[in-house]
Amino acid sequence: MGGARLTDSGLHFGHYLGCLSHLHSLRYRNYVFVVRDNEFRYRFGQAETHFAFTDFAADVLAACPGAQIHVVRQTDLILASPRLRTFLTHLITANQLFNAHAERGALMDGKRTNLSVAQLEFPIDSVCSYVGLQSRFICMNDDNIRFVNFGAEVTRRLNNAVPSATFPIPELRTGMPSRILGPDYQKMAFARGNVLNFRDTDKGINSFVDRLFRKSAFFSAFPSEHSRFEASPKTYRFDQRFLPFSYLRAFDLVSAADLSAGMVMGDFNDRKRILLSAILNLFQSWREARSRIFPEIELRLADSQRKMLELAEPVEQLISSTGKVSN
Repeated sequence: MGGARLTDSGLHFGHYLGCLSHLHSLRYRNYVFVVRDNEFRYRFGQAETHFAFTDFAADVLAACPGAQIHVVRQTDLILASPRLRTFLTHLITANQLFNAHAERGALMDGKRTNLSVAQLEFPIDSVCSYVGLQSRFICMNDDNIRFVNFGAEVTRRLNNAVPSATFPIPELRTGMPSRILGPDYQKMAFARGNVLNFRDTDKGINSFVDRLFRKSAFFSAFPSEHSRFEASPKTYRFDQRFLPFSYLRAFDLVSAADLSAGMVMGDFNDRKRILLSAILNLFQSWREARSRIFPEIELRLADSQRKMLELAEPVEQLISSTGKVSN
């Protein structure tokens, strides 16, 4: 399974690389993309959530039109797994939940004081998704390793606690060695304005690629390199930490020798042209696939709902057989 938040406002390149790009070569029997929608629904209501989810689902399906993908809402999955989620809330301790949370540092420092209970329970919802869908491989970026490791630990305890249970132990599988960053060398986030969105115009894509090649952003991220550059700007070689390398590598447009040699400023224009062409081609293919998929999106989502229930039902029955959780 893979996943994203509905508050991410559409599929972006980071989602694609982390969750979807490798589906072109790997054919999973059941690949489910879970959209976390509870925060969005609380803020905007049910009707707006349905509209936004339908739009997001079309984005996901168009990214890998030849792959077998099911897109579901996390709230629907939790509703289909009430016994499992209740069992998990008893199995997981408060300390485990706190230590697994992405906001742990901010909570300890007192910098995050407005975290809701729903947000605090994010790790429980994640494990409920892993187990409820019987997922072996969690296809996301490497910043989700904390949740996947937590899920593996809890699943082992669940297998010990439930007689005859053999739930798969989740493993992280990433599309890239490490998550791809925005032009500011920060994690992609719409709030930061550093996202390459699949819905961007060609003009927006051009602007994004230009930002990737800005020397100033590289030197802000790695200040010690600036003095070396100033000493010999024409011969200075930007190493593989230079963001364009990550994007070129995503399209298999750079060799190991290129990474080792680095990039001089004289190479920028040629590399930029190659990268821009690859991104524009990918996004144009996505637009064409989305226009074909959208008219049948409700049928595709109904099929995804059936698949989700098919996977979740035996898990619920097994949890129920313990006699420890009632309806």
